[in-house]
Amino acid sequence: REAMGLQSREDLMPEIERMLRIDERSDLIVKQSGIKIEEKELRDLFAKNEGNLNRPSTLHIRQLFVRAGPNENERKTAKARAEHALARVNSGQRFVGVIKEVSDSPGAENGGDMGPWPVEQFPPFLAEPALKMKPEEISGIIESEFGFHIIQLVATEQGADLTFEEAKPILERSLRSRKGDAAVIAYCETLINGEADILVYLELDK
Repeated sequence: REAMGLQSREDLMPEIERMLRIDERSDLIVKQSGIKIEEKELRDLFAKNEGNLNRPSTLHIRQLFVRAGPNENERKTAKARAEHALARVNSGQRFVGVIKEVSDSPGAENGGDMGPWPVEQFPPFLAEPALKMKPEEISGIIESEFGFHIIQLVATEQGADLTFEEAKPILERSLRSRKGDAAVIAYCETLINGEADILVYLELDK
């Protein structure tokens, strides 16, 4: 285990306990510092970052997925399954019902609903065709290294700049985090610059 750089649970526990003590002490320092976030601070921060605060474009799709291994025969069999599934859909069967029966994806029980996600978080082989589709439209068979996919576009949402009210919670978390870090650093500097000999347990990232 040592040669592989692994540690036992017993070896890790003291380090975990030390880290928890550090976090606990840091939280206490931040709490006692009485950090306040003023509305003007948030508006100033918003003004400085205006144009960089935006809601990304999203895609919401359903997917029917047929897994295929690298073996040529396996891929032929998987493609045939996908083609049969698409034929069922084109004949009028509900896409969600066919997904529940056929799809190999973990979300099959939910009708293959992948939910809305930022476009860049989808693999290109799904995002590119989806961006060309209309809501409720169903694709043809899409092949990837993983297997075969049939998707339905549920909805798209274009990205937009955030208003101050939309950005406010994000700005407040960021400002509170910065002020908290500054409070912990100030506390440590007070201890370090004091006259008494001390042992410092707090570790700070620059």
